[in-house]
Amino acid sequence: MTDTSVKICDIVFSGPVMPAAGTVPFGYCDAEKYGLEKFGSMVIPGVTMKPDPRERQSVNYARYDGVLISEYNQNPGVYRVQEEELPRLRDAYKKKVFASVCGKTVEEFVKVAEIMDRNESVCILELDSACRNQENSGIRFGKNATSLYKIVHEVKYRVRKPVFAKLVPDVTNIRDMAKAAQDGGADGVVISGAYPGMSLDLATRKPVLRCDCRFTGAALKPLVISNVFEVFDAVGITAVSCGGVTCSEDALEMICAGARSYN
Repeated sequence: MTDTSVKICDIVFSGPVMPAAGTVPFGYCDAEKYGLEKFGSMVIPGVTMKPDPRERQSVNYARYDGVLISEYNQNPGVYRVQEEELPRLRDAYKKKVFASVCGKTVEEFVKVAEIMDRNESVCILELDSACRNQENSGIRFGKNATSLYKIVHEVKYRVRKPVFAKLVPDVTNIRDMAKAAQDGGADGVVISGAYPGMSLDLATRKPVLRCDCRFTGAALKPLVISNVFEVFDAVGITAVSCGGVTCSEDALEMICAGARSYN
């Protein structure tokens, strides 16, 4: 049998494929449905300091090979995730997971990361830089090199586990953002395949989903591969691609472009 295991930050994973953040809600309810044990790891839904009860909304667009998804990070808050969700997940899924860390300020990122850092089920912390920075006019952390550097640097200084920065793809130069993450001390970066998106209801002339949305899916594979290639060429840390993979050929393309893992 072919050995598909990969090593990331001295952690060995049984395979390079994993569900992205929010794809599987903490996993333990759907472990058999999704066949989670087949994945090398998984990324739990974005964890916020306070509970966010808003249910993630989505609209499928089959003709575009994609889906429009609201940016809500539905979760019960970091303390309940730590005390309830992750222990349940550990019973259903025996492998280590990535924890997607969210925050509205640098301080929130640090606090959530510190709590997740103490959980034995978590092996890597993923900082979601698509979060809006309340201290900088709501601009996403990942769209400003200084803000991105700051969250990575402050979190890395306070935790023991590896830190990955999930980059925002719709920036002027993703190479600069990858370098800012590396300079901040990131052990790796995640190249997101979710771009800003909107769809209008022609009857009302209003957005179908009245919230910040992202478009993702197979249609974006060429864009993701391009960003993976640019990031791999720009920095010397691990790159994980996110989005656009629907078959083994897609996965091999991501690996050839420089990705160590993908979801």
